Amino acid sequence: MADDSPIRCFIALNFPPEVLAAAQELVRQLSCAKGRITWVKPEGVHLTFKFLGNIPASQLEEVKRKLSASAVGISPFTLQFTNLGVFPNQRQPRIIWWGTKCDSPGLAQLYQNIEKSLAQCGFPVETRTFSPHLTLGRIRELHQPKNLIELLSTISIPQLPPIPVRQVDLMQSTLGRDGAVYSRMAGVELAG
Repeated sequence: MADDSPIRCFIALNFPPEVLAAAQELVRQLSCAKGRITWVKPEGVHLTFKFLGNIPASQLEEVKRKLSASAVGISPFTLQFTNLGVFPNQRQPRIIWWGTKCDSPGLAQLYQNIEKSLAQCGFPVETRTFSPHLTLGRIRELHQPKNLIELLSTISIPQLPPIPVRQVDLMQSTLGRDGAVYSRMAGVELAG
């Protein structure tokens, strides 16, 4: 009998070293923020489309098929990295992020396809508006949110050329004492 242990998974875009290095530089500049903030390590930087949670190993093949179906008709596209911000709001920030923008419809269409396709497998549809970003830090405690917001406005954001996106990945998240470790389980090429 096959092992059907749950596997913690999500669907994401992964990025080349120059994006990871730029994210690391942003974290370096932000690390003077006062509070308990867990900073994302460079190897943990990605753009999440959908967090699937703990799913049975027996469901992985179905998820891979749905991910492949989601990419049909989506051509490779480029992303630009833009401003810094926080979720859910400036009064009670919990996440520090680096925003992205995409001038083609590819990113939004891929997200919508993933949501629709995985809903057919019983995954709940996200009700929040899709806001593509890279998480840089998770705030555990912050005494002066105003100081963080002021700091964000002074950070020098690395100027990167548009980054090509040619693949979407099914990722595994393994929780450990030093945080989550991510590994790619499957990748689907965007071929149009």
